Amino acid sequence: MKRRSRIGFTLLELLIALSLFSVIMVVVSSVFSTGILAWRRAEGESEQYQEIRLTFDRMGVELRNTIPFQGIPFEGKEDRLSFLQVRSSRSPSSSPEWMVVTYEVKQTPQAVSLVRRAKFLLNEKETEDVVLSPLSGVRFSYPSFDEKGKWDWKESWDPGALKKSIPPFLKMALSVREGEKWEKLFLIPILIPTEVGEAVSQGGSETDEE
Repeated sequence: MKRRSRIGFTLLELLIALSLFSVIMVVVSSVFSTGILAWRRAEGESEQYQEIRLTFDRMGVELRNTIPFQGIPFEGKEDRLSFLQVRSSRSPSSSPEWMVVTYEVKQTPQAVSLVRRAKFLLNEKETEDVVLSPLSGVRFSYPSFDEKGKWDWKESWDPGALKKSIPPFLKMALSVREGEKWEKLFLIPILIPTEVGEAVSQGGSETDEE
């Protein structure tokens, strides 16, 4: 009597195959999810670093437009930076925009943020926006000069022996997370451009008349 040929799989073989398939799927899904998380993290860090660079560029432009003006002194502290700037208007027929720009560090239990406020002096309009968040720390440093011309970094701006109302440069240090630190040195021109100087003179005369 001939034996019948077996077609198909036994229950045990099916269970073993399903178990191997499940293990392979778990490994593949784990590798895939890890790759997705790494990609999202890298994308988020890239966007944050881009925001930091844009903030540095914006602050650099504003500080280069800083002008000395009696009654509105340059204020520099470890967690606060405030100065007067004159920005040219987009319209040739309009007068320059006078504004007090303030960068301030705000701390909450969740994170540290860098906030920018702008107060327009002519129309008394005020704006406030968060430029960088979340951060683990932000700090401003200012040069301090002695009689011999030597200098060192300090936590607040004091003209001292320099006898200037605006520092020639300042430093901003920020950290996104522990162990990662960014530093930016801002140079502030001492000479005022001609068009800005004329605007200051006109603005000062208008202020005196008022």
